[in-house]
Amino acid sequence: MSDNAPFTTDDASRFAQRYGLSALAPEDMATLAAAMDRMAAAGLAVTRVESRFNAPAHQFRVRYTKP
Repeated sequence: MSDNAPFTTDDASRFAQRYGLSALAPEDMATLAAAMDRMAAAGLAVTRVESRFNAPAHQFRVRYTKP
């Protein structure tokens, strides 16, 4: 599947079966497929940087461990 291809109800059905939701109604599968499209678009919209050293400081946390 390419990045631009919309998810189908078959894709949603396979996803649902992996998580034990195979008894969902066809309308629910269509809603799930639409949600999967929106989630994929949101994930592609996230700004990516080459390295954490090139990103704004507020995007990364450094864990403080006691010596």
